[in-house]
Amino acid sequence: MEQPKELLEFLQGRRNSLRVFKSGPGSQALLAQSLLAQGRSVVLVSAGAREHRELAALLRLFLECGRRPGQEPDAEAPPWERSWTELPPYLPKRPEAQEWAERWAALFALAYGPRPRAVLLSADNLLPRWPQPELLRANTLTLTRGEELSPELIREQAALWGYAARPLVSAPGEMAARGDILDIFAPGYGLPLRLEFFGDTLEGLRLFDPASQRSRADLAEAVLLPVAPGLYTGEHGAAAKAWWRKLKTAGEMGPAEEQALLESAERADGQVWPGLFWPNAVGLEAHLPPDAVWILASATDLRARLEEHVFAWREFLRREQESTGRRWPVQFLLRPEESARQAFRDKRQLVFEDLTLGRDREGAELQEKGLSAFADLFWKPEDQRRPWTALTTALRDWSHSRRQTVLSFRSERSR
Repeated sequence: MEQPKELLEFLQGRRNSLRVFKSGPGSQALLAQSLLAQGRSVVLVSAGAREHRELAALLRLFLECGRRPGQEPDAEAPPWERSWTELPPYLPKRPEAQEWAERWAALFALAYGPRPRAVLLSADNLLPRWPQPELLRANTLTLTRGEELSPELIREQAALWGYAARPLVSAPGEMAARGDILDIFAPGYGLPLRLEFFGDTLEGLRLFDPASQRSRADLAEAVLLPVAPGLYTGEHGAAAKAWWRKLKTAGEMGPAEEQALLESAERADGQVWPGLFWPNAVGLEAHLPPDAVWILASATDLRARLEEHVFAWREFLRREQESTGRRWPVQFLLRPEESARQAFRDKRQLVFEDLTLGRDREGAELQEKGLSAFADLFWKPEDQRRPWTALTTALRDWSHSRRQTVLSFRSERSR
């Protein structure tokens, strides 16, 4: 892609921020891939869940296209073995093991994965309060084939991290024990783990297909992470109860809310919003690479989207109060919208904006165009009558005039 002078200056480190116009998700993902190839970590922020899905697909595509000859693809590797990390959208709802399995895998990748790293997240992730990064050091279990490790201790630890016992595993956060075999669906793996013991020796460690029960890959080592935002290991449970007493005494929540949290503690399921479990919960930026370049996609809408997310959370909590009678304090679940924007305020950033009449347009202009219909590209009547011929002819012509042509479709149906 031929790059404007202003963008080249930014990529060379001669600018701290740059506004970019006439672009779209393709340009944003391609620039993230270019920065990563230069050895710079990138945080790519999308406005919402739909934009997140599109950017994620494009970023994976460009990272795959940019692999060096002989370099293994990393799409199927655990997040901490890849060069990119994806955080799922943080929607207003009760915590769930499957979503927190994705989040803990992403947080572990941010703490211990390779650098530089590309991080893709939707703006709603900047509002909630998160567990502190140092919790990962004491709440990670590495399993190595051949080591001495009691299966009972693994099960006890997993239960404290939010895993649920099931007859068979089918989703992240579940475990099942049968004799000397322990199946556990851990964060970061596309398939569940099967642990085979002889006494207290871990003799077999593999990934398996839960539908057919057939082995898919033998592993020498695997990492076990939590699947709940609240962890009852060590003194954390006692600290959380003291925090709830403090909130009740201060009038931030009532006896009904404290009782519901205490009942959750008795079950040790840990499915409590981080801001209500951890007294020292932090913003997501505490987990992100401090030297990263921030790419703000659809920055024109970012502030409005954050305000919409805050409103959606307040509406969700209002409905929760109507259905359960419990009034959860939103200020301990979320940060103010202004605090969320502080996460990238002083960072190096590429700000992608729409051109607005009457506003200063100083910045770089790219040439990405959005196509909503086949006729936007192939407008001749004969192309409309024979679309497949028109497309294959164009692809052949483009192969002579372009280094690479990538076709990206919004859905499987459109493809």
